[in-house]
Amino acid sequence: ISRRLREEKNWTCSKCNVDMTGNKGGLHTHHINGVKSDNSTRNLKVLCALCHKGIDAHHATMHVKPSIERYILANRNTK
Repeated sequence: ISRRLREEKNWTCSKCNVDMTGNKGGLHTHHINGVKSDNSTRNLKVLCALCHKGIDAHHATMHVKPSIERYILANRNTK
């Protein structure tokens, strides 16, 4: 489900619009309501790792690999 959704969104973060085609591991599927078993389309949002980390207090401690963080920061706003 996650891969299909990320493919449908062209490997692009729905919040900051960073293209993650070159680093697909840094693009996540966020469960909006926090229920991981609720995989309905309305509950899923495609986010880069940094936007996912910043989505709320619960995710603030999420680890993002330095290489992924560098990739996101270097490729944001390049469109």
